[in-house]
Amino acid sequence: MNTFSRYGLLWLGLLFVGYSAIAFLCFDTTCAFWISYVVTAAVFAVVGVVGVTFLNASKDPRRQLYGVALLRWSLLYLGLQILLSLLVMAFQAHLAMSVIVCAYLLLFVAYGCLAIPAKAVAETLDKQDIQLTTQASPIRDLRAQAQMLVARCTDPTARQALEELSEALRFSDPIPTEATQTIEVELTTALNSLGERVAAADWATIPAASEAFRATLGARNALCKRTKA
Repeated sequence: MNTFSRYGLLWLGLLFVGYSAIAFLCFDTTCAFWISYVVTAAVFAVVGVVGVTFLNASKDPRRQLYGVALLRWSLLYLGLQILLSLLVMAFQAHLAMSVIVCAYLLLFVAYGCLAIPAKAVAETLDKQDIQLTTQASPIRDLRAQAQMLVARCTDPTARQALEELSEALRFSDPIPTEATQTIEVELTTALNSLGERVAAADWATIPAASEAFRATLGARNALCKRTKA
């Protein structure tokens, strides 16, 4: 389970409780108030769904990367929505209902223009994964994933280990054989595990896991060379 699933929903819930307390204690519960409150509550729910779905459901580090971008846009949307709703509640006596509705619609459209492309990219990656599985070399796919992990790693020691792993993949024979299929499945599983460690910032275990991956990759390359000799 990722960091967002562990702590994000808790902080999101506390923020919602704080927002609700301010809203009900400081403002009159008019029609404009309830519109603002319900819309903001819906945005809270959207952020929770985005965080759990895109960061926890997928083990593909590339898809998680776009999930992080989508979550950032969602959090920005939530912050602006909270600010706008409080302003509407504060000045509801001076605002027409049409102005309030239009303001919320414009903010939602702006979020949609940013969120929909990120979701579309994630879906495109899923389709590409299917094509790569059936048509392309597993080693080429592993190279791309390894480069993404290097880019996401912020710990110097763990990053060096991932760079060595990526370099080993770069010099590996990309053409698979029937004899190497089982090892390549093991390599894919191992790299997915490394992706989870990077996502969880589990830097201490990455060097050892990277070394084990390179040992398995070396065995795969040796077997590949023997079968093609």
